[in-house]
Amino acid sequence: MSLDVCSQLRSGDVPEFQRRHDVHLWVQIYDTVRERIEDGTYPAGMSIPSESEMVDEFKAARNTVRKALRHLRDDGWIYTVAQLGSFPAAPSDPMSPPGRPPRQ
Repeated sequence: MSLDVCSQLRSGDVPEFQRRHDVHLWVQIYDTVRERIEDGTYPAGMSIPSESEMVDEFKAARNTVRKALRHLRDDGWIYTVAQLGSFPAAPSDPMSPPGRPPRQ
């Protein structure tokens, strides 16, 4: 995670995650990360928090976080680079996975 996003999370500039019990947790994580990409909290080109950081933030199992990230990747919201992490995909980002439709 970038220093800027880390400091935002620590300082409280990023709204605290409010867990709901009527929606699967992986869907809540998916929606939260997608909203943060849309509002610029996670800007294109900057890595999003690691799985470990998301496990801590969302108080979720690693498999739950992985499921949310997999769906974000499948839907074209993020892409992953081995050894570097996951990054928000801009709608026309050349690093976005090939064959994926541009996100809306």
